[in-house]
Amino acid sequence: MGASAPATLEGALVQTVAEALAGLVIFQRKRSGAKFIFGGDTSIMDMRTGIFCYGAPELNILNAALADMAHYYKLPFFCLAGATDAKVLDAQAGFEYAMSIYVATLNGCNIIHDLGYLESGLTSSFESILFGDEVVSNIKRLLRPIKLDEKSVPFQLMDKVGPGGTFLTQDHTAETFKKTFWIPRFFDRNVFETWKDAGSKDIRALLNEKAREIFNGLTPDELPSDVNISIEKILAQHQPDVSV
Repeated sequence: MGASAPATLEGALVQTVAEALAGLVIFQRKRSGAKFIFGGDTSIMDMRTGIFCYGAPELNILNAALADMAHYYKLPFFCLAGATDAKVLDAQAGFEYAMSIYVATLNGCNIIHDLGYLESGLTSSFESILFGDEVVSNIKRLLRPIKLDEKSVPFQLMDKVGPGGTFLTQDHTAETFKKTFWIPRFFDRNVFETWKDAGSKDIRALLNEKAREIFNGLTPDELPSDVNISIEKILAQHQPDVSV
């Protein structure tokens, strides 16, 4: 917006939809019936720095509008979320990751990409990927529907425990809390003394350690021979674009 598209949400939206639909036409002219995913990464150009803003609220607004258009056309939709303009995994990054992932999920985006990018998509970060995964897990729990039944609302148990009682010693608690509570993998919930005794590590330091553990313990399996054969067949069917 303001560079290759109008500096208004409405103008940028109309142009983005037109460009996406033009892509659909080109795809179908190339191969009729080809699968197509609707979408477009549309945001503002920051007039002070010239960057394509990954953390701008306008990006989230346009993601929502484009998602509505994709649903109207009955096409799967991809959007950008979980990325930031920050240069390190700091408070700005955390805010922009969480806001964009939450909004994109509510929009009904079918494919959410760019998770874990820093510096307006110019820098990848293993720590940020893990952080983004934690945010995704949190939001999935946040959006899980509430189900009212005898198991979730145990009237007899509530009457048994009564005012001033505790549910801590009840079998129902032991049976249900792991399914009900969101338990973070990386976010810290220790008391201050325990956190201090563990080295007073902030989230970046902890995620750096976790990322190194993952890579050090990773031994990728080789692809089965039949999968390699299938990939070779797909590549053999590729039709290069004809120069105009």
